[in-house]
Amino acid sequence: AYTVAALPVARARHKTLVIATATVALQALYFMNSEFIHEQADAIAERLAKVATDEAERLDNLYELIFNRPPQPDELAFAGSYLRKRLAKADTGSTPLGEAEKQAWSSLVRSMLSSNEFLHVE
Repeated sequence: AYTVAALPVARARHKTLVIATATVALQALYFMNSEFIHEQADAIAERLAKVATDEAERLDNLYELIFNRPPQPDELAFAGSYLRKRLAKADTGSTPLGEAEKQAWSSLVRSMLSSNEFLHVE
């Protein structure tokens, strides 16, 4: 039988490597704002614009692509509201509508790529 005293323990004189498994806020921000994620989000937004012109169809395609499942009704409502708010803010006349729409979709895609559902496999 083993006793607690017989089990090996790390000694203070030995260096041990501890690797954190948590994602901290700075890592998440770096990931979300990285050039790679921006490029991928832009490419996905452009792909969505080519395959569907209707917002609901684009959202269905986006959820299937990112999460491999259809969107829930509350997710559709939230995403649609988000896109409309982004477009309303961009409607200043300084940005062409096509570019503003692309930026809104790209922003939505970035948020989905940074979500726990996308990053963590259960």
